[in-house]
Amino acid sequence: MKLLVKFAAIIAMLFTMTLVANAQGKGQSLSPEEKAEKFTNKLTEKVNLDRAQVPKVKAIALEYAHKMQEAREANQGDKEAIKEIRKEIRKEKRAALKEVLTDEQIAILKELKRERKEGRKDNGRERQRGR
Repeated sequence: MKLLVKFAAIIAMLFTMTLVANAQGKGQSLSPEEKAEKFTNKLTEKVNLDRAQVPKVKAIALEYAHKMQEAREANQGDKEAIKEIRKEIRKEKRAALKEVLTDEQIAILKELKRERKEGRKDNGRERQRGR
């Protein structure tokens, strides 16, 4: 009987952990406003935005988060179309940010992007070796 109770408790705990992990998702359920806030906070931390830049960056992030949401809704199920639209939206967003950020901040962003790209490459190599 005790074994059955322990087993049920373990199953309940695993089920709860699964629900929590799914709730933390990849940001798909965030609203455009939440995404803009998250992006602005991250950029403030990474490139040290000044007080004048913060509202401008947040407005840019919000505009493009709305565009991305509209694109997803208009092209549901068409992953290739969404991929192309996302690429174009990111390009426009980077151009808008260049109008607000200093050359030094842009250089920091480029370096961070390069590091992320290298990290993804290394991650892929590790997965291939593990097979």
